[in-house]
Amino acid sequence: MSKENKKILAINKPISELTESEVNDIINELVENGSLSKDELVMDNREKLIDIKELSKYLNINDRTIYSWVQKEMIPHYRIGGSRGMVRFDYPTIDKWIESKKNGYTEEV
Repeated sequence: MSKENKKILAINKPISELTESEVNDIINELVENGSLSKDELVMDNREKLIDIKELSKYLNINDRTIYSWVQKEMIPHYRIGGSRGMVRFDYPTIDKWIESKKNGYTEEV
């Protein structure tokens, strides 16, 4: 089948039952026909809130350091469930915070 005649795969089952291969086929077709860009795929994942463990991996910093920064209010974060609730972060705010730390520049985020 040529690219011009290629249609989005029709799969007649719930999304939760799709195999990884089927999901990849659908994503590849959406990217190939221009309905979805690779940048959009990355951004969707980066819009979610992340925990300290995930932020630790992203920044390649020990999670105890991040706990300390949160306690000292040195890093932008969210508290879910009150002042002693879960700590969460979002990539865009963390990226801005990192950018503000370049070359000693310390503008508040």
